[in-house]
Amino acid sequence: MIGPELAAVSGFALKITDDLVDELSRPQWALLCGLVAAAAALASVTTGVRPDLYLGLVLGNAVAGKLDEIPHLVAAAIIALGVLIMRTEVTPLILLVITVLATLDEVIHPVEPTGLRPVLKIGAVVTWALGILDDITALAVIAFDLGYHAAELLTGAIMCSNPIRA
Repeated sequence: MIGPELAAVSGFALKITDDLVDELSRPQWALLCGLVAAAAALASVTTGVRPDLYLGLVLGNAVAGKLDEIPHLVAAAIIALGVLIMRTEVTPLILLVITVLATLDEVIHPVEPTGLRPVLKIGAVVTWALGILDDITALAVIAFDLGYHAAELLTGAIMCSNPIRA
């Protein structure tokens, strides 16, 4: 089962894309990382991860106003076009659930005191337990989020070790 691992790569690359623009002042590398994120997402769909995961993440981030840089928009467009080209089945209920979870994750994050961003992870477990998400997609949601957090930790370590950015 390689789909969740690819989802982790996608989450990691997506957060690095964001941080290259917003935190590390290296926007020239952001588009490449966005392309890696999109490619890993689409590759995971070919292994059985539901495309609703990535479409829901894109829609949720759009609703939350987080698709605010060119690399984000390019990655989102590639994912949407890739899903259309691959003609994979999208289930409206799963798409709606992931979109709502992703939106809440983004909206609640700034006020959530622990910084753990639990909405997406807890939502994945609950929707899996309710039979809405299949096993591989629920694992992919959690893996995506863990990859995202690993990149966040890496960026934090880089910023702490080099507080003067060029």
